[in-house]
Amino acid sequence: MSFKIKRKTLTRCSAALGAALMVTGVATGALNNEPVSHAENVSSRADIPVTVTGGEVDNTKWTAVDKPKTITRTIHFVDESGKAVAKDVVESHTGQIFTTKNGDDTVTRAFTIVNGAATDVQPKFTSVTSPEVKGYKLKSDQFKTIPEQGWSLDGTQNTDPKTGFYTNLAQDEVINVVYVKESNQNAQLKEAVPVAGYTVLNVKTMTRTINFVDINNKQLHDPEVESVKYETVVPEKLTPAEQQNYKNQKVAVVKVVKDANGNITSQSASVYDTPAYKLKDVTAPEITGYKLQNKKFKTLSGQYMWLSPASHVQATLDNGLPQYIYQDERIDVIYEPQTEADKLKEEEAKKKQDTKDNKDQQQKDTKKKKNGSAVVNGPHDDGNTPSSGVVADPGYGESSGSVLPQTGNKTMSLVSTISGLLFLVGSAVMTFSSKIKGLFK
Repeated sequence: MSFKIKRKTLTRCSAALGAALMVTGVATGALNNEPVSHAENVSSRADIPVTVTGGEVDNTKWTAVDKPKTITRTIHFVDESGKAVAKDVVESHTGQIFTTKNGDDTVTRAFTIVNGAATDVQPKFTSVTSPEVKGYKLKSDQFKTIPEQGWSLDGTQNTDPKTGFYTNLAQDEVINVVYVKESNQNAQLKEAVPVAGYTVLNVKTMTRTINFVDINNKQLHDPEVESVKYETVVPEKLTPAEQQNYKNQKVAVVKVVKDANGNITSQSASVYDTPAYKLKDVTAPEITGYKLQNKKFKTLSGQYMWLSPASHVQATLDNGLPQYIYQDERIDVIYEPQTEADKLKEEEAKKKQDTKDNKDQQQKDTKKKKNGSAVVNGPHDDGNTPSSGVVADPGYGESSGSVLPQTGNKTMSLVSTISGLLFLVGSAVMTFSSKIKGLFK
């Protein structure tokens, strides 16, 4: 009697344990097969209906893309030394960009903000005619008229190939309209550097100045200034009429050598095959407490000076700057105050990078140790696929049985399910065995 009780108890326990293990295995498998939710797939910003103080935009139709923004265009009229020869023209507009759905299309537009109230008007900068200045003339006829410019909806600034100016502005712009004295050309020729076999028609200097300023135009770092002295030259054997044809003209760049006190010690001119002069790449400095207003200005590269009156392709770089400049240019790299959120984000990025660097270094060290004791790869082995007689590195080659966290541990789920099934089969066998014995008693 005692044996029967124990046998029944064992059978029931085995069945219960088997069922529990099977449930655990199935549940584990179900959990592991659940899709993984990644943070990067979740929208970081909900569409928020916008009401502007003093005026409303219909929030049932329009959704704000960003906060109201003010863009200022400043036009300086200066001589070649940078001295003002006429009053600046400054124009500012505050606008806000909204989007809406029109059937299957997304419509984007900007509303002008006037005295805090939104109006159904597209912000635009008016056309400006450069003033006449007595005793001066424009260095480039391109600047006779500054064309009307719009408001950039997508954050990019594209150049109009006909005018050379941006069609739309995405940030503050400074335009320098340069004037030269009427008699300046003859004075410049006195500074000409002779070029064997050529006649020098004129001597000019072009300068690119990169300023690092805050949103109030306060200088935060020394500017990067690059100047190039160059000459327009033509073969001396040509007739005067032929020399005036720009197709026969070439550019000679003057190399100026100065001593420690800034005095010129020597000058030499070299004729260029192309009038495109490559400017130096400039990296914006890191300034404590500030961040770049435009991240694309982190490195300014790919700009050229076009040292010829001949036409050229009006190309625009990814950061919105013109690829070719053909007069003095001033570029303002604007910094804005860094918020606490920016600082935390920067610190978090630095921690992640430090962690990654440490992990990479540990892997390199581990790999070096293993390479020192393991069999080296054969001449036809790619380092990942084990070849005949070569020991594969499980840490850097194929998986050695480890499972990625996203996929779930399917091995554990399968073991639990099979174990449960075996316990259930065992309990059934014991039950059946007891029945058979009872028949033969």
